[in-house]
Amino acid sequence: MSDMGLDVQFNPRLVEQAEQFTIARPNPKKSKIFSFRIGKHRFAYTTDPGEVNPLHPGTYETHLGAIHRESENGPILGEYDLGAGVITGVGVLSLAFDFFYWANEGPSSEKGTGFNTFNQLLYQDWGKGTGASEVQQINLKTRVDNNTEAGKHVKTESTTISSVATLGSPVVTSKARITAKEAGPEAIVEWGIFAGQELEYQKSGANEVKETTGSAPSKTVTTKEAKFTESKEGVIGEEFKVIYTEKNEAGESKIVFAPIRRASSTAKVLIPEWYTEAGASGGKPGLEASSRGKFIVVPMMFDRREFAAINVEKGNIIEFPWELTIKGGS
Repeated sequence: MSDMGLDVQFNPRLVEQAEQFTIARPNPKKSKIFSFRIGKHRFAYTTDPGEVNPLHPGTYETHLGAIHRESENGPILGEYDLGAGVITGVGVLSLAFDFFYWANEGPSSEKGTGFNTFNQLLYQDWGKGTGASEVQQINLKTRVDNNTEAGKHVKTESTTISSVATLGSPVVTSKARITAKEAGPEAIVEWGIFAGQELEYQKSGANEVKETTGSAPSKTVTTKEAKFTESKEGVIGEEFKVIYTEKNEAGESKIVFAPIRRASSTAKVLIPEWYTEAGASGGKPGLEASSRGKFIVVPMMFDRREFAAINVEKGNIIEFPWELTIKGGS
């Protein structure tokens, strides 16, 4: 019997930084690395364990870096090892339902080509919202505009797989370059990786939840207007997205959200369950979304990292290399 889980590396450290860009914050999440030598050997450690439990055994590890540049071809102002973030609950549920997802490109009698969570993680973004990452988060706390197209996350420049020389641990690497749009300084303190480019696929106030029927893990959400893309042969519908409202059945102003498994029609989506974002029942099944609640659909955020501020001016660029290691032998 083998166990399987999600885990992350826990060694955030400062690699190199221009002194004028240092911003002091309580409990910073980018840490200087301390080292000492014994003979020809060099040993290093950091006092910051990151945002996760370092003792959690797992199959997947994630790691984030940041390279801060003055401009496109300008000097490097700082280079950071940001360690690991927190893989979200909707990200984990998406992995759990991966075996349901098929983009049917072959004859109707064949399933065609599979598509899954990892090959949808093609977008990154940054923000200024403070606060430690939590498993029930579905978005950045406060996104900061950048030079990408309005209303969109930044598409990654490359996604590669490396370290496959042995049967050990292949690494999926994703890299994006985000450019500051407004005159600064602007303190960038959060980052996320997403399974879609649009900030919102259905905007607030444009549609309402009519009812939720069925039982977990196959509940059906019916909406007042038919605006979904139906999941069918050759078409990725609403998979890898999250539906949420800002009011629950009791009329409380609390975000109630659910990852979308698929769209069974243009007015119905299949979800595993409704969850609450914050509070005592945060991340756990709670009250249903209000039957008259206006809803929003956003891309699934798989991983989020909160760190000590990197201060950017207009035209500055931060390159974020993100790594996902799939470990054998767990």
